[in-house]
Amino acid sequence: MTARTWTYFVETRDVWSLQPGISFSRTGGANEASVELEEENLFGRGKDVSISWSDEVERESILAALAGCQRDAEPLALGARVLDQRRRPPALPQCRAAVLLTRHALERGRHGVRLHTCRSEIRSRHIVDEFKHEQSFAELRGGWSAGLINGRAVRWLTGFRYDDNHFANAPDKPAPVSLPPDHTLVYPWVGIASLEDRFVTTANLNKIGRTEDLDFGTSYTLQLGWASKAVGSDRDAAILGGTLHSGLSWAGNQTLFFNTAASGRIESGQIANGLLDASARYYWRWALKKVFFAGANAASSEALDPENQLQLGGDNGLRGYPLRYQTGHQSRAVHS
Repeated sequence: MTARTWTYFVETRDVWSLQPGISFSRTGGANEASVELEEENLFGRGKDVSISWSDEVERESILAALAGCQRDAEPLALGARVLDQRRRPPALPQCRAAVLLTRHALERGRHGVRLHTCRSEIRSRHIVDEFKHEQSFAELRGGWSAGLINGRAVRWLTGFRYDDNHFANAPDKPAPVSLPPDHTLVYPWVGIASLEDRFVTTANLNKIGRTEDLDFGTSYTLQLGWASKAVGSDRDAAILGGTLHSGLSWAGNQTLFFNTAASGRIESGQIANGLLDASARYYWRWALKKVFFAGANAASSEALDPENQLQLGGDNGLRGYPLRYQTGHQSRAVHS
């Protein structure tokens, strides 16, 4: 017999984990620019660290972020762990600096601290009033879960939140007709979060040449808090909030995602600063390198705080129009 020798070749493609970025855009007659430096695999440990600067229409911001990969159990800093990148909370757009330390979304225990301070001058293309908004926010939170059971993790949460907002005349600007009233909310809260572990890895859907994790699970969060003058609030109010996410896939090449979020307060039996937002995204991969996309979103508000507005313009779906072309109580947009 003659011995045979087999030779195998493995083809790989390396991708830089250091991702610098710079952007400039002009929408609705206004310029925006940003610079970002992100390391997706710090020291080969799966940690994501980024720092970014952005000059937006409303404000200038600097944000530092720290995140870990899925099921990462190694501590990052101060004995804390961070959420899965796919479940990382959205950036805080008003903040000059932010710190977020918490444990992974699928672990049994969870604890964290979130702090940020904000100072911004509200800008507008069509100036009606200009004023300064200073916000201080602090939160201590914790929770418990039995862990991942049958593909789902349910966690009971509790925390204590401090949210202080002050408004003043902007330096060297005409005094506004009226300033939004200062408000301070201090309250304990309880909540529940349910996460279904149904993620699918793909590429070239929202990003080019990048691995993407699609969440096809049905997940939700609910929170209820009570602000009281007895603990430092300037009013008595119930604080409500919740989110719902779900994803569908069929025919092997079509996907649909739904997202809904609601928040607000109940003061003296009335809704205050209420906002309901819903969106849908549809993808049809009709060729190997071609994807059709369509999206829709709608929002409805009730008695928003004066510093919050529901706006529609060239920066959020109304192409060819100035920024914040219209403000109102409801909005709807469809894009593809």
